[in-house]
Amino acid sequence: MMRTWPMLLARGLLALGVGIFALQHPGMTVLSLIFALAALAAIDGCVALVLAATSYGSVQSRRALIATGLAGVAAAAAIVAWPAAALAARLIVAACWAVMRGVFEMLTALELRREVRGEWMMFASGLLSVIFGVALVVSPLAGVTAIGLFVAVYTLSIGLLESTLAFRARRPWPELVWRR
Repeated sequence: MMRTWPMLLARGLLALGVGIFALQHPGMTVLSLIFALAALAAIDGCVALVLAATSYGSVQSRRALIATGLAGVAAAAAIVAWPAAALAARLIVAACWAVMRGVFEMLTALELRREVRGEWMMFASGLLSVIFGVALVVSPLAGVTAIGLFVAVYTLSIGLLESTLAFRARRPWPELVWRR
């Protein structure tokens, strides 16, 4: 590990750089994630089309691969053409999920109040989900910012850990060296 510490440091510094950028520009960070999704859809679609063209499977499986490939390429094109719409659609899905989850959790908590102690925690969790979902619908920009800031905190943490490990690997502590 002593020989590879520069690579660890490079990874750590790269992650720190991404984290600092994400902290300063959370909206652009989320936009980058949307374009990464477009790249994934395009690659997946192209691979499915290649598999359909080179497959010896049944006609139905080849048709399914062609449909999958065309859908992936079309999704990638739509995401690139309208990235804000792609982001808005993801936020709407997340908001609907949060509200539905919250409502069902609160209903479950009300049903369990005679059987379980502490059901208020489940109700509070459900209420928090509903509030989060409504907040995403009312202020989607705040949701985008929160996602960008989460990415920032994550990459900054990874960068600090990797960089610290690199410096530790450069010169191991005496108590960490294996002795025979």
